[in-house]
Amino acid sequence: MPICKECGIENDWSVDITTKICSECHEKITTKIRQEKEKVQRDTDLGKKAKTYPSLIFLSRVAKFIAWVGVFSSLIIGVFYIITLNRPSIMEILFPVLGIVLITFIHFVVWRAISEILILFVDIAKDVREIRLKK
Repeated sequence: MPICKECGIENDWSVDITTKICSECHEKITTKIRQEKEKVQRDTDLGKKAKTYPSLIFLSRVAKFIAWVGVFSSLIIGVFYIITLNRPSIMEILFPVLGIVLITFIHFVVWRAISEILILFVDIAKDVREIRLKK
């Protein structure tokens, strides 16, 4: 007499000989697998439905670009300033270069912060939308 390896029932009629699982356990296992597949599908659908807000992502990239343009233009301006000086002393080079470096650093940090804030808004919007769709 075959014995079900899940629940231990002995029955010739309900236990399948090849899988050694009774019909009731087979239904339970099939139901669990179906529920897991539905959950995976539902999670996948939530990911597809989330808006990406392309305009905010574009503005974030523009802000990053502006930050790097500021760095490169400051380098060019600094080199041009040093080249145009006629027999400069160390003070004529040091203070303006320190000023350019400080202003460039502030410019870069501000524009990168704007970029990250825009990305943060996109992430918050995605999370709120996922929470709303799960309810």
